[in-house]
Amino acid sequence: MPSSPPPRYVVRPSNAREQHRRVLWKGVAWLGCITAGAIVIAVVTLVRPGRFPVHRVDHQAQLSQLRARHKALKRKNEALKQQVANLKRSIQVTQIATRSLRKTLIKRDEAISNLRADLGVYTRLLGNTTRRKGLQVQKVSMQPVTGTRAWNLSIDLTQSIRRHSYTTGTLTLNVYGLRENKVVQLAWPDLGDHAQKNGLPFHFKYFKQLHTTIMLPRDFLPTRLQVQAKADNGNRITYTITWSEALNNHVTLAQGNAHAKP
Repeated sequence: MPSSPPPRYVVRPSNAREQHRRVLWKGVAWLGCITAGAIVIAVVTLVRPGRFPVHRVDHQAQLSQLRARHKALKRKNEALKQQVANLKRSIQVTQIATRSLRKTLIKRDEAISNLRADLGVYTRLLGNTTRRKGLQVQKVSMQPVTGTRAWNLSIDLTQSIRRHSYTTGTLTLNVYGLRENKVVQLAWPDLGDHAQKNGLPFHFKYFKQLHTTIMLPRDFLPTRLQVQAKADNGNRITYTITWSEALNNHVTLAQGNAHAKP
């Protein structure tokens, strides 16, 4: 007999318990998926920016405090800058006032010196003192010539107004100083103009102002100035003053007497 083909369908007895188990596992798996999705959604929602209002309020408060502090420091900085500007302006005003005051004091000192010199001249002319008789050196002043070793000198001579006669004579200068660490004397021929080698002539009744220019060697350091005036009537005077006194232009008769060398 020919063999019959195997059947296409196999009928097996069903297992109800196995089916319930599979359904149960599928349900558990489905619930696990839902739970996991819910957990993921919750975590994502919680970590999203702006979900913590307490922390957001803290950051805003700190930012507000920093801004307020920055504004306060800025105002303080502006105030300090204004104080520094005021102090600088005050210092400038003080310096200007000080310079002006110094100029005023210098002018007043010069005016007082000139008044004293004039007073000495008038006193000398009037002959009110017994000390000041005959020919006298009233004032010596000196100015340097810029850029040279030359010096312009001005010498005032006076005599008492009670002497009604004229006084005639010559005036010479000597300069003492240092040259190569040695004391040296420069006489009038070494200082003055060759045209006036015998001295500066004078002829006056009450007072006379003489002007001359002297030239010093470059290696010579002056320390003293000596003035010699010789009248034709035999009256002769000699005054020695320091170089700095003559340079200050405030040497009058009273000071000259202190350094006089008869």
